[in-house]
Amino acid sequence: VWLVRVRSPGSAGVAGVILGLATLTRSTAVVLLPMALLWYWIRNRRQFPRVGSALLLGAVISLGPWAVRNFLLTGVATPVTFVGPYNVWLGANDSQYAIYKARTPAEHEQALHDLYFEEGKRHIRALEEAGVTDVVAVNRYWLTRSLEYARTEPARMAYILAGRALHYFQPAPRSGAANDVLRLWSAVWILLLYGLSAAAVLTRALRFRGESKNIDGGWLLLLPLAGFLTAMP
Repeated sequence: VWLVRVRSPGSAGVAGVILGLATLTRSTAVVLLPMALLWYWIRNRRQFPRVGSALLLGAVISLGPWAVRNFLLTGVATPVTFVGPYNVWLGANDSQYAIYKARTPAEHEQALHDLYFEEGKRHIRALEEAGVTDVVAVNRYWLTRSLEYARTEPARMAYILAGRALHYFQPAPRSGAANDVLRLWSAVWILLLYGLSAAAVLTRALRFRGESKNIDGGWLLLLPLAGFLTAMP
């Protein structure tokens, strides 16, 4: 984040490399790349072509070799992971709906079990019985099931999406469904989340009022905002 804030081609290139490595570590971090580009564009449009190009070049340096490796193995030059459609399906089914309707830890755990060990395995057996092993075909299967659920159960899909948004700010959409471990981790996460957001808003307010010209913490909002965007899918 500091490198993104510096806004020079050199720092942008290093930031691109780091963001690329972060994406290889956790594929949802890929959302940070367009956010960094947006930040550069907002902050200095005159230098954006150079700085934005440097950021993308840095990301290509990190992600390029992995994309080549994936292409050689599967014929698909994805720079990240192959489980994206499967993760989309995890958030678009009746078991996921039950997770967000759960009111107690027992109901929450049962819904999780049904998702991974009942409904998930049922689809995997269907793929095996059909002889579907190609990566592209498997991904198409999961994506088709996800879109089909959203089309046939729009109300439940909307409820799940609303739950995803709430889930970012608390251990579970219904607090009674969280166990003690989730409550502890959630408390730490929310403290950092709101701390960063408050610091960003405060420094921006001081700068707007002219009380501080040298401190600009607006960039701190990149972290909680990026976290929210990556949590939704």
